[in-house]
Amino acid sequence: MGEYMESATVIFLFAIGEALEGYTTDRARQSIRSLLDLTPPQAIRTLGILEEVVPVEALKIGDVILIKPGERVAMDGEVLGGTSHVNQTPITGESVPVFKEVGSEVFAGTVNGEGLLHVRVTRLAQDNTLNRIIQLVEEAQGVRAPSQRLIDQFSRWYTPAVVVLALLVATIPPLLFGGPFWNTPDGGHGWFYRALSLLVISCPCALVISAPVTVISAITAAARQGVLIKGGAHLEALGQAKAVAFDKTGTLTQGQPTVMMARSIDCVTGNDCELCDDVLALAAAVEKRSTHPLARAVVNAAEQRGLANTYVPAENVATLAGRGVQGQVNEQIVTLGNHRLFDEQFTHHPDFCATVQSAEAAGQTTLLVSAGDQVRGFIGVADMVRPESQKMIQDLHTLGLTTIMLTGDNATVAQAVGQQVGVQEIKANLLP
Repeated sequence: MGEYMESATVIFLFAIGEALEGYTTDRARQSIRSLLDLTPPQAIRTLGILEEVVPVEALKIGDVILIKPGERVAMDGEVLGGTSHVNQTPITGESVPVFKEVGSEVFAGTVNGEGLLHVRVTRLAQDNTLNRIIQLVEEAQGVRAPSQRLIDQFSRWYTPAVVVLALLVATIPPLLFGGPFWNTPDGGHGWFYRALSLLVISCPCALVISAPVTVISAITAAARQGVLIKGGAHLEALGQAKAVAFDKTGTLTQGQPTVMMARSIDCVTGNDCELCDDVLALAAAVEKRSTHPLARAVVNAAEQRGLANTYVPAENVATLAGRGVQGQVNEQIVTLGNHRLFDEQFTHHPDFCATVQSAEAAGQTTLLVSAGDQVRGFIGVADMVRPESQKMIQDLHTLGLTTIMLTGDNATVAQAVGQQVGVQEIKANLLP
């Protein structure tokens, strides 16, 4: 045909298309498999008084492993000994670390807090919760969307039909009507040239490649943003969606505990005052030396208000497992704990209890503060709602969509956040 540049351009474009498809697919696989980095490759297995480091693949159901403070949990299991707070955000989305004691369930990929845990393995490495999440996403990438199935069916008939049509174009006019088969000396194009042009123009490569590349790219981009789409079919089904379900932590909320209020038991204004600031400063003095899961939020709040150096950091800080933390500030024992601890050990007025319960009903985790035998006040901590969440929910309602919030958090916190952002349905205490 003599059109060397045109043929080279066509080959180049097809090569680019195939390369982009391969690149996109590889990135999708790597993005999903990177979730495996959440689990450590080895674990400490205990055999009586002996300890040995083994690959997680070597662990069997019933083995006992040791989880040290600050380490990631290597396997799904049940706590046999020890107490600690475990950050389950990567798995359940809970905004506040969860207290674990004997009999509690732990998940691979979560982060242990301040305590040492002995855990009995309940699932093999390939069957743990995180691996099942990865498997679901990879299976999702293999589920073809309706448009992909339609294109595949179309191309199975279309490609042979085009080849047959090109053969007819190349042969029938020369055989039946005396048309030139090859190009003529005066520059005219023969029917063979025209048949080749038909093949090039009608090639369905771009059509066949377009749908899978688009679907894989969309699923991968969503996964990097924390959205797991089960497959191309479900991606296309979004166009007919009647309801939208949201994860709470990190989606509707910011995913980081923040001090919402500090209130002194002697506060008469109901707003921040010097007495309230003193409660926060006293709590920060203890939390500076604490591994308590909410310690960072309290210290940050004190620093923002310029109260971080009001008291010297506490000494002899000790964790009250599942209940709070205690330390010595200026030769006085300062205790931060939950409402149950204070009900048992410190006398306080029913009106103060009602104020604390009101904060808890609003979705806050409360830390009550005492100095010696005197209750000084409380601090309310919560995962703040993203500023744009409420408007986004309103926009979806305007489109006629039902909104649902899903969370592994407890029902009280879920209800408070759900009401704040305006979702219509709330599902709490969920697992993946």
